[in-house]
Amino acid sequence: MKKVVATLGLGLSLLMANSLGECLVNHTNKQDKVLLVKWIVGSYAHHPALKGVVSVNEQQFQQSEKKVATLFERLLTKDCANEFKAAVQSKGESAVAEAFGYLGRVAGVEVSANSYVKKYLGGFVRYIKPSFFAKLEQ
Repeated sequence: MKKVVATLGLGLSLLMANSLGECLVNHTNKQDKVLLVKWIVGSYAHHPALKGVVSVNEQQFQQSEKKVATLFERLLTKDCANEFKAAVQSKGESAVAEAFGYLGRVAGVEVSANSYVKKYLGGFVRYIKPSFFAKLEQ
């Protein structure tokens, strides 16, 4: 019986985190999601292994940080305040990370739907040997 109750509790916790994630997605528009992706890409660009692959204008990056901070404040104190409180009460701070991770994934998918992005994401295929595809069909 303890396992059943624990499972129900876990399910409720996940539901609260999912409710927050859905609220975040539903209260961000295309511009907000592009802003999040810009900020994420700019953050990744600071990884030493990515130096020279992606360059970041630090002033523009700081502007992105400020805009993202404003977006987070709006989402957590206005648009999704109730969902935020419920998620934190049921699952703790990890619920916020999970919910924003979900928003980030949705934003990434939306940006990836752009025809130019699709072209470059699929560009590597031209370097795959035809024999590879033949092996897959066997």
